[in-house]
Amino acid sequence: MKLSLIITILCLSLGLQAQETTDIYEQAIGLVKKSSAFKQTGATAIATGSKTISFTNQAYAFWLDGLDTRFNDKDFENFFGDLYQPKEIESFKKAGDKRRSKYQLYVSETDTDLFVIEMLSRKRKRKAKYPKFFQGQSISFLFEKTSNGGVRLIETLTLQNN
Repeated sequence: MKLSLIITILCLSLGLQAQETTDIYEQAIGLVKKSSAFKQTGATAIATGSKTISFTNQAYAFWLDGLDTRFNDKDFENFFGDLYQPKEIESFKKAGDKRRSKYQLYVSETDTDLFVIEMLSRKRKRKAKYPKFFQGQSISFLFEKTSNGGVRLIETLTLQNN
């Protein structure tokens, strides 16, 4: 009885932060490429990182920007950022165009059908390793999974990391 309860709790927790298929990520990257924020960069190709970024930290930036209705279940009033251990997502890594490009995308874990893709510039001579602290401007794209198996771009936000 206790073992089945533990297994059920484990499955539920994994389901809440499940990762998506390569197809879902390809749809999201297609929407990134069609966005005006991406077009303003002048990028022709993008690479994808295999490590995840923190959904909660990214959601906090969107919450600060006024998108608080999407994150009713998060307590951001006294939020100082969470320590995050990145995971590897092969399905996102496979969805990218090239290994070499001026911009690299990183994805967050999925939380209540929402996930974030962040685009970082790699113009510096030394490659910034993310999710270690990145200095410079990045663009975050908030996505929602739809009931028909697709994704929809909800909001785009430009962040300045010092």
